[in-house]
Formats: sequence, structure tokens, C-alpha cells
Amino acid sequence: MRKNIFGSLSFASVLVAVTLVGFDTQIASACSSGESSSSTLSHGSSMDSDSVTVCVGSSSRNPGSSLTHTITHTVKIPARAKPSAKPVPAKLILVCPSPGQISRIPRSADAAERWIKSICSPPVKVASISKPKPSTKPKPKIRQISETVTIEFPGSNSSSNDAAKFYPNSLTAKLLPEGVLAVGQLGKFSSNPTSHFGISLVLGRQTQVHFVPVQSGWSFSDGISKAGSGITRSFGTAGKFQARAWVKYKVSYRLVGETSWHRVDGLLTVESNTLQVLVGAAYLKSDPSSQGALLVGANCGPTSGQFGCET
Repeated sequence: MRKNIFGSLSFASVLVAVTLVGFDTQIASACSSGESSSSTLSHGSSMDSDSVTVCVGSSSRNPGSSLTHTITHTVKIPARAKPSAKPVPAKLILVCPSPGQISRIPRSADAAERWIKSICSPPVKVASISKPKPSTKPKPKIRQISETVTIEFPGSNSSSNDAAKFYPNSLTAKLLPEGVLAVGQLGKFSSNPTSHFGISLVLGRQTQVHFVPVQSGWSFSDGISKAGSGITRSFGTAGKFQARAWVKYKVSYRLVGETSWHRVDGLLTVESNTLQVLVGAAYLKSDPSSQGALLVGANCGPTSGQFGCET
């Protein structure tokens, strides 16, 4: 005999299986268009204004299983009682003629019959009845019955998702000489874009993001733009200007253990800190918040016209 019993996983185990590991719905939305690196692992990326998001999704299918167990039962089957022995019917036992008289019995049948009747009294009827054996209580029979029970555990699906943001290194802008530039004086502007990596764990997988600078430049408040991370320029008029460097990164990522890098669409633009550039000694004197020393060509006077002596 075979029985099938269907089992099910507990609610707690299913809940654990589908729990999102550090998963933020807005961040991990990039997974919806992710690339598949295996039948159970998918990943994707998206670019924000100041960062790159990499997400990893994992899914698994439990095909289910079955457990078969055989149970043996011992059953007593009552035995049928045997019928009592039947009595033996009575037999006629002739005690006459005796063996010695039989030797003198006439040869003729009729004469023999008359002779026996004449010498023998009526035959003795002896009833020999056998006594039935006393009935014994029948012993029950022992029989073993085996039953096979199969427990079926249905299959289940589980999935997990995780995402992480990767930020590039900050960009620092510098100016030499520091402080104040004279009108027409060249200033050296520099920034520090470099190729670098960001590393983090996403769904337990070590993930690397590679930032590679492909374009860099400078923007000034007077409308001038220049390409390159290190430039020089001068200002034709005195005043207070702002300068800011920028860099555009090409970004790619990979899951450690995979051989290929995956390109993130677009370029990530990073801007530096803002430099305040003071130009001209006269402007410096009129701005109490920007006091400092300035080298000039000679003693300044109202009509000296020396380098750095603006009135």
C-alpha cells in the first residue's frame, strides 16, 4: 500500500528566502534592465548626476523533494475452530460360530445358514463408538502488513536583490600664486582627475567600479572656458572672478570572478570646489575681506603706471 502526503515549507522559511538583502527599491530599479551573467544571477547599472548605481539580483528554484518511508504492522488473524470428531457407527460383531465351529460348517449355503441359526443364538450387536478428541482453542495466525508512505515537498522560488551607489573621488581645484593676481598676470590653474576604483559588496558579491577621466576643463565666471586639467590664464580687468574645474568620467563595473567589464551608459561629470580669484591691487584695496600682500614693479603712485599699481 502506498500513500502520498504533501508537505509544505513553513512561512518563516519562505519569508527568509525572499527577504531583500539591504535592498532599496529606488536604488535597485536599475536591475530591471540588468544583464544576465548566469541562469540565477543578474546585474545592471544606472548613472545619476553624481554617482553610479550597481545592482545584483539572484534567483533560485527549489525543485522539491520526496521522502519515502515504509511502515510494517503486525496483525493477528483469528483461526477457525475445527469441528469435533464424528462418532464411529456401530459394527455387528459375530461371536458365533466360533473359529472351531466354522471348520464344520456345511458346504451348501442354505444348509450353512440353517446350521448357524440352529447352533448360534442371535448375533451380539456391539456398538463401538469412538470418543471425539477434546477440542483445543485454535491459535491465531500472525501476519505482517507493510505500508509505504511518501511525503512530497513542493518546489519553491526565491529571489534576492541588492544595490550600492559608487561615488567618484572629489575633484580639487588650485590656483598658483594664491591670493591676488595683477591685471595681465598669468595664473596657473590645476585639478586632479585620476583613474581610480570604487569597491563594495553587492548581494555578497565583491563589485568594482572603474572611473576613467576622458575629458576635463575649466569654467570661469567671465564666460571663458578652457580644456585640460592644468591651464594658465590672465585677466584683462580688475575684479573678483570665480573659477571651477570639471572632469567627465567613463565608468565601467564588474563582479569579481567575472572576466569582463560592463560599460555604464553615459559620462559622469564631476565639478570641483569654486576658486575665488581676485585681480588687481585697486580692487584688493577696495575689498576689506580680501586683504593680502601684492608684489608690484615699483613704488605705486597716482601716475606711476607700474605693474600691479592700479588706481
